Amino acid sequence: MKKTKVKVPIWGTWRCPPNGWVCLNTDGSVYFGRIMGGFHGLKLAWDIGWKKAKVDIDSTNALALVKNSTVGNDDVTCALVSEINDLIRKDWLV
Repeated sequence: MKKTKVKVPIWGTWRCPPNGWVCLNTDGSVYFGRIMGGFHGLKLAWDIGWKKAKVDIDSTNALALVKNSTVGNDDVTCALVSEINDLIRKDWLV
């Protein structure tokens, strides 16, 4: 029996954020879940009092939706994107 190497893809590595920063990771399997995770993470960080938040998101579509404020697929997504942008515009670094 011949041994074969198993290749495991490495998509990236997590790095600890700089001092004073909090890192939010929205690693989800559902598009809406990533957006929802981003919203709740940002809201929690703001409510706790963090003033610097690094957001890691693994969906270019979700990121583009938030950055470009484009209309989502439904009213819930659109409202959530609006809430995220309201949080981003607060007096902090995101």
